[in-house]
Amino acid sequence: MEAIMWGARPGRKAADCADEVNLSRGAKSRTSGRNLRSTGTKARTHVDRLRASNTDLEDQLKASRRELAEAREHLAEALEQQTATSEVLQVISSFPGDLEPVFQSMLENATRICDAQFGNLYLCEGDAFRIVAMHGAAPAYAEARKHNPLVRPPADSALGRVAITKQPAHIADIKTTRSYIERDPFLVLG
Repeated sequence: MEAIMWGARPGRKAADCADEVNLSRGAKSRTSGRNLRSTGTKARTHVDRLRASNTDLEDQLKASRRELAEAREHLAEALEQQTATSEVLQVISSFPGDLEPVFQSMLENATRICDAQFGNLYLCEGDAFRIVAMHGAAPAYAEARKHNPLVRPPADSALGRVAITKQPAHIADIKTTRSYIERDPFLVLG
């Protein structure tokens, strides 16, 4: 006689398992229809749990991939900043006592790191600022600064805010400031 067992657990006899189906060639099933329905329900429950577990694992994998991408981005930014610092230090060691190349290198690296189109570096002199480096400035602005390197910026400009508050300043859209609207040469030429 040939026997087929489905769902048997190790260490248990087939006769002891209510959720198992035993079929023997030439013999009648010892399992009633009610037990088969119970087995089917349990199997569906297990499949549903596996699907939910699989979905959770996929979500965790997506989250891990996002975190990895963010970590790579932060690492790239840190490497870029480290490279910029290294370049500035090389300039400092190459031109001892001459600050102009140092300022220019600092500004170029800062502009690159910030992904800005242009940048200016000023030194405070009393109530005014002297431009000591420019990078990517419009020709008209660069020419105006060469002839008049000492400026007193408008209060609503970033440099004006720095002068007043002694804190970093950020202006999201300079075109909305009063000085820009009134065509202040300090802002419009830049």
